Amino acid sequence: MVSRVAKTVGFQFGRGVWDVVVGLISILLGRIDALAGQVQLQKQRATEAARTPSTPGSRLLQDRMKKQRAAAAVQSESDDSLERHSPAARKQLSPVERFLFKKIPLAREFVCRHGVRFFGQCRFSVFACCLLQALVALLSFATSISPDDGLFLSTVKGVLAVGYLFFRAVGPIICIFLSGDVSNLAHAYRRQCNMPTRQFRDLASISALPADLLVSLFTLYLLGVQVVVLQYVPIPFLSSIVYVFAHSLYLASYAFEYRYMNQGMGQATRYQRIEENWAYYAGFGFPLAMLAFNIPNVIIASCIASAVMPVLIVSAYISEPDENVENVPRLPFSAIPMIISESLSTFISNKLKDQIPGHHKLNTKQN
Repeated sequence: MVSRVAKTVGFQFGRGVWDVVVGLISILLGRIDALAGQVQLQKQRATEAARTPSTPGSRLLQDRMKKQRAAAAVQSESDDSLERHSPAARKQLSPVERFLFKKIPLAREFVCRHGVRFFGQCRFSVFACCLLQALVALLSFATSISPDDGLFLSTVKGVLAVGYLFFRAVGPIICIFLSGDVSNLAHAYRRQCNMPTRQFRDLASISALPADLLVSLFTLYLLGVQVVVLQYVPIPFLSSIVYVFAHSLYLASYAFEYRYMNQGMGQATRYQRIEENWAYYAGFGFPLAMLAFNIPNVIIASCIASAVMPVLIVSAYISEPDENVENVPRLPFSAIPMIISESLSTFISNKLKDQIPGHHKLNTKQN
């Protein structure tokens, strides 16, 4: 019995590690980008076919409309140039405002357009996430101030420290948006490949999705706190094993949140599935957890985890984990965070209901 359980756990753990490798290979080979390009090309052809005129009269009307649009575009460009070179327009924006609201959006549009053209949308999002975290890591090294630094060097490092704090705060938010783009592309790739994707009705209502999203974000935060606490188990070797194991489950839970929420799973259903096949999900998050464990610098380890997370999200979409595993007991690693988050959400919702005028009278009539 014990040997059978050990074989099942080892097999599921190995499957999880292998699926991460498959996801990384799929990103590097550009399979998701190639399929996204084919879908985009089909949409363009369908749009062009729909716009193709079928009669001579419609062709003449279309040519006339094209000329009108071109003339309107030229007129708007001339008006913009006049406004741009007028003295009043120069005084409207300060140099800082011009940099923030004009230069940065134009640079972002240029980088995204050419980056998607050369890399593909999925690979560009992954590369941008890695590049952003690499910038944060470099700034963390450059901001170390020593007593031997002169006035000029200390000033430069102070400016870099401000940049580090800015990117340290904004970087995770940007990576979340980039991970969302990767998730949408991987979801479309899974549908185009006709992979089975069972849809659930847990998040069918409009109000259920944002409520479940907020509760799951708080649950993930509590899971991260639980991982940090388990690191301080007073037994040296055992604490390292427990920490890597808990961190692996945390990373897998974070990556599969994107896929399972797209399938309409509620939080209870998601974590039930992960807890019933915990060996697979532990293997899924093990490569990144082991990499972060072997890096002594906490900032660098967190940057690497944020940079590699899009790879885990893609791997979650193209994988097929088993729902139920025989002879392996369920591991309720998320029980305490879920109890706390759901209790807090229930408490807040009850407090908000009490603020509604006439709520107590309605409850009295129903009773």
